[in-house]
Amino acid sequence: MIVIALGLVATGCKKDEKAKDGDKPASGSASGSEKASGSDGPSGSGSAVASGTGMASASGTGTASGTDVVTDVGTGSGTGAGTGTAVATGDANVSPPGGDVTLTWETPPVGFKFDKSETEHVEMTFGGTPVTLDKTKLRHMEVIESGEFITKLKVHVEADHELQTAEGKQGKKTEPTEGKTYLVWKEGGTIAASLEDGSAISPEELEELSGSFDDEIGVKPGIVKVLLAHAWKTGEETTLASPDLEWLTEDLKKGAKVDAAKVTLKSTEANNSVFVLWMDLTLSGEATGTSSGTATIVLDNKPLRPSILEGEIAMDATIGANKMVGKSTQSTKYTYR
Repeated sequence: MIVIALGLVATGCKKDEKAKDGDKPASGSASGSEKASGSDGPSGSGSAVASGTGMASASGTGTASGTDVVTDVGTGSGTGAGTGTAVATGDANVSPPGGDVTLTWETPPVGFKFDKSETEHVEMTFGGTPVTLDKTKLRHMEVIESGEFITKLKVHVEADHELQTAEGKQGKKTEPTEGKTYLVWKEGGTIAASLEDGSAISPEELEELSGSFDDEIGVKPGIVKVLLAHAWKTGEETTLASPDLEWLTEDLKKGAKVDAAKVTLKSTEANNSVFVLWMDLTLSGEATGTSSGTATIVLDNKPLRPSILEGEIAMDATIGANKMVGKSTQSTKYTYR
């Protein structure tokens, strides 16, 4: 069983456009996609990426998207920072503190149930305008089909919404998936989904689900390749090189490249192990600049499963003529049923 988190932040707004009245959901969606637009609210773009495998991903930071507060959030492939990762496998060989830890792959079986709760707080300035974003996601999942990878999930989305505040006004955007239950799988390498009863879903729902699950179903992300390729010794910092950096870049949206990365196994005890990942990125495309991030991941040992991921990402980039500077703080928690 494996969990990974690799995040990008891509947020921005036009300096000359102001916040509108709050509490009116926008119809746009920009989660996990290159671009989306809202009819009542602004357009949003995203280079947010969160990748996972085995059973779940700890999501990366997302874009400020489609609300009535910031009337244009992001347009580029974005800025962002690689953050945190951890691998948890049920059949790992875990030595006592100070010993080596080797992680192995194990896909959770059919019927395995788990919950994932995610929160994210972003503070930034875009073109001189202060903006804050608060995102909340809560999903209940069950493995429907699995083999070498998870190939199908049942997902109930209890919460998936975002609050944006700019210039003293607040707006809320609720994703079209909130409150619904889906079956999610892949066809020809592309995410497909239906409602639980098999009926069709809207393009907006599919877009949101694709952004959340494209790197969770039927694949082994680059960060997983990295962690499975090494034996980790407690307290030692490992500086990654080729092909590790190329593998990490595979997990990112276009316009971002991993220049440097380090992984440390901070501790391993009877009940948990703690990993830390640091990454430094170069951004190109419509958004140019740099970012970096660090995340700490706590894993349950017996069996090894992700427990908590907490991280912070710094961003310093330019979209058009506007400077974007800020940070994102994330927390992901898992519960097993």
